[in-house]
Parts: sequence; C-alpha cells; structure tokens
Amino acid sequence: MSDDYRVDDFPIVVIYLNNRIPKYATKNIEYLTKTFAKKRIVLVSNIEANKNSIPTGKNAEFYLLNNFDEELARVTAGSELPNNFRNGFWISTIARFKALEIFMRNDGVTSALHIEADVLLLSNFPFKCEAFRSAKLAFPYVSERTAAASIFFVGNISTLINFNEFIEISIKSEPSITDMRILAKFGEANSNKVTRLFSGFGDYEKHCEYHIFDGATFGMYLTGQDPRNSRGFVKTYFDIADHSLTPSQVNFKYLGNEALVKLANKNYILTNLHIHSKQRKYFSYKRTNNLIRKAIEGSGKGGKVTFYTEAWLGLVTNYLNRRIRNLS
Repeated sequence: MSDDYRVDDFPIVVIYLNNRIPKYATKNIEYLTKTFAKKRIVLVSNIEANKNSIPTGKNAEFYLLNNFDEELARVTAGSELPNNFRNGFWISTIARFKALEIFMRNDGVTSALHIEADVLLLSNFPFKCEAFRSAKLAFPYVSERTAAASIFFVGNISTLINFNEFIEISIKSEPSITDMRILAKFGEANSNKVTRLFSGFGDYEKHCEYHIFDGATFGMYLTGQDPRNSRGFVKTYFDIADHSLTPSQVNFKYLGNEALVKLANKNYILTNLHIHSKQRKYFSYKRTNNLIRKAIEGSGKGGKVTFYTEAWLGLVTNYLNRRIRNLS
C-alpha cells in the first residue's frame, strides 16, 4: 500500500484481555473517537461482553479474539510471573502482542498503533512523523534496560511475528521476564528493526523531531501513580525509581494547548501521557486540556498524596469477593 495509507489510515488499537474492560478504558475509547474523529479506533478482546464498551455510531469497532485461551497458554507457557495478580495482569501484558498480530493478520492492515488502555494520546499526536512512516516497530524506553509499550507502532507485520517468536524464546530462557524487559532486549538484538521513540534520554529525537513520547515517566509524575499499589492513595510529583529521566528536574510548560517538556534548553511537544493512576477525569475530552494544564502548573512544588475513593472502593470490593470465594 502507499505511504499515504500508512500515514493517514493505520488504526489505533486498544487491547484488553481476560477481564471486563474498566470504566477508565471505556472513557478513553470515547475520548479517542472524539479527539481523532477520522481515525479508526479498534478494541481487541477475548471477552465478548467488552463489545458493549464501544460507543455506538462512532468511529470505533470491536474485534473478538475467538478461541484465544489456547493461544494465550501457548505464548506464555513456562512463565513464572504471578497469574493470580489482578486476574492475570502480567500474562496479559505479554499475550497482547500475539493478540495484535492475530488482529492485523485477519483484518489485513499493514500497520497499526497499539496503545495501552490507560494511555492518553494528546490532540497534537504526530501521526505523520517519520517514525510512523518508516519504522518496523517503534516504542519508547523508560531506561536502557526497560521499554514500555504504552505506545507500540507496527509498520511491518513480519517484524511483529519475529517479536512474538522472541517472546516465547525469552520466557523459556528467563521465566520471570516481563514485557518491558522483553521489549528492551528485542531492541538491543534488533536495532535495525526497532525505532526508539524519544522519551527524554538518548539520541533518538530525529525520528519525530521536537516531539517527546511518554513510556510512563511523565504520566506517573504529572497525573499520579496507580492507587491500587498504595491502598487508594495517588502519589503525584514523585520521581520514579529505575527510570532514566528524573521528572522533578524537568521544566514543564503549557502553552497554546500544548504540553511542553524542556530538556537541555530545548522545548519538546509532549505527545501522550500514561495515566497510571487510572483517573477517568483525564479522559473527559472537554476537560482534558485544562486538567493537563493544571497538572503541569502544580509540578515543581514537591510530592503530593491524595486519596482516590473510587480506587479504594475497588480494592475493598475485590478483597471481599476473594474472601467470599474462599469461604464457598
């Protein structure tokens, strides 16, 4: 297909496996349909009931993975990651790449942009930058040892197939390996196939000049860390251990509806935020720009801890459900 097809028409793909899609993810899909009204938005899942999360009459659609359990077991065979953590969270993060391959093969698309369900694409996202014209695979790193598929572009399905084969080999040789380490190792071994999206460190800005991508660092710093990891408390404006960039030392600005990150006396346009805290308000479309502006204005003043009632109630509900199952 032509370059114009690759640049303008590749779908945005959200993948959610093994569980009902949460409210924040449904809100994000609605946000995507409104913000990128000319883009095709696809939710891929092995849970048929998740089809109900797609806005009707919009540019979003649902793709059901039939008989995926067998494939899931095969891809992750030998993994020692805890399968009981959040109903298979770690396994799902690895298996999603096979789900993406299956969708692309069956749908016939030659390129796609996969984003995690809690990743906010800002309205200025550079779909036409060089990385999305020429890359075989492209994603950001959070350190030299770990990468993040918060944004995961596929420009060559053969390379995605190679990556999925690499996943199976990696699990057999290192059963406790996570998706973030697998991504980085694949990049190390296949530098000619992987484009590193600039995330604030390393000499990779040439692929999307003047733009910066968030693997997790900026979103966790500006909008908070997952409250499920801290009994319902959202920790905002804290540096993240093991990430190469120290966000508290970065100068953030919000100018003309664009979030800017200043590094080495140069301003970069922030393209996305990983909303690790899962707060739905950031996906509210009409309020998003104002909320991001407020988050940036609040940075540089030290760490902040707030209580997120919805997350705490979810933790209590899950705990009670486990107790009831154990008693029955």
